Amino acid sequence: MSGRRWYYPLAVLALALVIWRGCAVVSDLARTRVQRGRLPAGWTLIRPPYETSALVLDGELVLSGGRDGLCAIDEATGTVQGSPPGAPTLRYVRDLLLDSRGRLWVAHSRGVAVREGGRWADCPQVSRLLAGPATALCEDRDGRIWVNDVVLNEPYTSGPAAYVGSWEIGADEYF
Repeated sequence: MSGRRWYYPLAVLALALVIWRGCAVVSDLARTRVQRGRLPAGWTLIRPPYETSALVLDGELVLSGGRDGLCAIDEATGTVQGSPPGAPTLRYVRDLLLDSRGRLWVAHSRGVAVREGGRWADCPQVSRLLAGPATALCEDRDGRIWVNDVVLNEPYTSGPAAYVGSWEIGADEYF
């Protein structure tokens, strides 16, 4: 009986040692990660943006989309220029697409926005068709735009406030 009294304190001590060793391993990993953060020669880290989910090259600008919205960066100098001119306030940008017609499509937390000919428009009807947030954009070989698994059918017109078009679920469509 008296030998069993020591099992509990011994188990607690062993658990404390395991936790202490685990903290040391996590600390070493964090230090290693910081050291790995050194950039190779010729590379530059541009801040802001602090989180980037998507990039697209639009002329001489690199457009970066992420948690803080859409950010334009001069490709040659790396100078951050803020949001593109006329762009709506966007948050949590997940994908960007510059299609074959020069339209910029943005999948963001509230749905999809499109820039065509310098004019921006929201596409609120797309959000109603999606099972979740807009996270992926694609242009197929026929020039149709896909948002997740929803496809835009032409013809369409874009207005100053809302995107007008025909949307359908593209379950049987293949690229």
